[in-house]
Amino acid sequence: MTTRVAFGIFAHNEARDLPRLLDDICTQDILSDVTVSVEFHLLANGCTDDTAEVARRHALKDRLGEAFVVHDFPEGGKSRTWNRFVHEQTPDEADLLGFLDADIRLGGPGHLSGLVRGLAAREDLRAFVSRPVADRAGATTLIARAIVRGGGTSGDWQRAICGQCYLLRAAAARHIHLPVGLPVEDGFLRAMLLTDCMERLDGPMSISGNPDLWHLFEPERTLGGFLRHQQRIIVGGAVNTALFTALRAEPDGTRAAELARAAQDPGWLGRRLREQLPTRQYGWVPWSFLYKRAGHMTANLHRPADWLRLVRLPAYFCLDLVVYLRAQYRLARGIGENYW
Repeated sequence: MTTRVAFGIFAHNEARDLPRLLDDICTQDILSDVTVSVEFHLLANGCTDDTAEVARRHALKDRLGEAFVVHDFPEGGKSRTWNRFVHEQTPDEADLLGFLDADIRLGGPGHLSGLVRGLAAREDLRAFVSRPVADRAGATTLIARAIVRGGGTSGDWQRAICGQCYLLRAAAARHIHLPVGLPVEDGFLRAMLLTDCMERLDGPMSISGNPDLWHLFEPERTLGGFLRHQQRIIVGGAVNTALFTALRAEPDGTRAAELARAAQDPGWLGRRLREQLPTRQYGWVPWSFLYKRAGHMTANLHRPADWLRLVRLPAYFCLDLVVYLRAQYRLARGIGENYW
């Protein structure tokens, strides 16, 4: 039986980095696998550079022909583009849908086929994820090295959705719509997968991954970039928390339909945030976001080298406090939807 897979490559002003990912795709053994029918959709969205033209000129277009489709959407936004890919661009016959950011590098020629095999082999799973690895090659300054160390992913990557590279069952993806303007889609998507769009409490873990399947991403290397990135993560997490509360208040059996409306209405997210925030307990951003990194850094202190992390903890906590206060200020000003 042939497995049909459609991959979406999300690109916003990625003319510089996109060719490297496309080169990696050209080497993937999935292209010659007779048991898999594969297609790729380049999703240029809101670009002001020549991302779409770079994709059209690339050798992957010559190699795949109509199986490599370039879309040039005038409107940006990852959640809006995600909805278009899942609900409008992919064939109804697709079994699996893959999601790639245009600025990553794939870990080897068996990367994409490994994701497909991993998900196909587990009927209990809805998602199979790639392990994110920070590219430390360009971290040449003391500040850059400290940022890379402090910004690493947690050990729970196999239970999370990293938006840079993952695979979903098509049926599960098509049950979900993302609100337009969602700042951080990863955690929101994970919650929707595990709760059937908030129709039940968290069920059995339906997300997994193989540590041998990894992708390389370029972390922030400047202090300003790091602070902006962390602020976006905290704002996005606070927005998601507010939306989960709002969705739970909807009548049972109506939440997926409400998300479908949110995907069509650019004003939906802003209205929901104004209804939910601030809260009496914590204002606009929960206190838990302030202590999250500290929790990761103090976990699993088994070896003497692990305790060295505590030396860096005060500095990172001070940075997180600055980011936390800035995120509170941003949300207090009504800057939540479409935030980047």
